[in-house]
Amino acid sequence: VQPNNYSTFYDDQRQNWSIMFESEKAAMDFSRQVCIAKCNSSPVLDSVLCQDLLLGEGQGVEGGDSLEVAYTGWLFQNNGLGQVFDSNVNKDKLLRLRLGAGKV
Repeated sequence: VQPNNYSTFYDDQRQNWSIMFESEKAAMDFSRQVCIAKCNSSPVLDSVLCQDLLLGEGQGVEGGDSLEVAYTGWLFQNNGLGQVFDSNVNKDKLLRLRLGAGKV
């Protein structure tokens, strides 16, 4: 996820690809589909898979940093995004957390 509705990724040969989308919604929808493709190509679904949908504001974060996030968690069902199991998107407060092993 990049500014101005761009997304950048590398393929298996380390070729860099960039895509510009017409809208923020189109970029978010594409990011969701990337997450679904990652799940469908994984031999075992035994861990949490995260995918950024929107570029945050401010500087990048590193382990040990404190941040506030809006999030939605979906179950992976029938080869796609299923039921939402947790979200704070429509709530008054963002989730405050410290980034790092054993922190989130």
